Amino acid sequence: MSVRDVLRQRHELTSISRGLPLAYGVFEAFYTTDFLKQNSQSSIAWIGTMTNFLLIFIGFVSGPLFDLGYYRVMLITGVILNVVGLFMTSLCTTYWQVFLAQGLCVGLGSGLMYVPTLSLVAGAFTTKRPIALGLLACGIGLGAIVFVVVFRGLIDSHGFPYTVRALGTVHFMSFYLVTYFHFTDTTQATSSSAPSPLPFQPPS
Repeated sequence: MSVRDVLRQRHELTSISRGLPLAYGVFEAFYTTDFLKQNSQSSIAWIGTMTNFLLIFIGFVSGPLFDLGYYRVMLITGVILNVVGLFMTSLCTTYWQVFLAQGLCVGLGSGLMYVPTLSLVAGAFTTKRPIALGLLACGIGLGAIVFVVVFRGLIDSHGFPYTVRALGTVHFMSFYLVTYFHFTDTTQATSSSAPSPLPFQPPS
């Protein structure tokens, strides 16, 4: 798998894993005016705060696990947590259910993927690394735009449960394509063409 493939796939992964937490503002606006309007704005803001906190904080765990070669395990686990969290959010009826499903579950899933993805791209590029990381970061804004557009386009005509399930379906299909091509390319690649899966592995 070439470094271009690494960047392209991780760009897509970042847009999905980081884009949803970044787009929480559109959820918060709906929660405060409709779905969770009986709760205070401070309480509702804690859902998005927890998601974005876990996104970075889990890096303390996912980073060392990435160095030990568990990237695939974290990727699959993160996919499952993200998709399950979104579909469970569509079934929620109370504040604490939304907090656990969207705030905790989605946050954990995104955290397992985000920091290792940055590390993989940083290790794959020996030259032009700042440009590669900059292009990778562009996926964050792209993902947020997509999720906001889909949410606003469906929420009035189809309701909250259907809208969140649609976002969950987009998540699942995108994750499936990215992980499928990642595993296929990694299996077929030779050791000379594929980047090291352990760019920061300490010497034995």
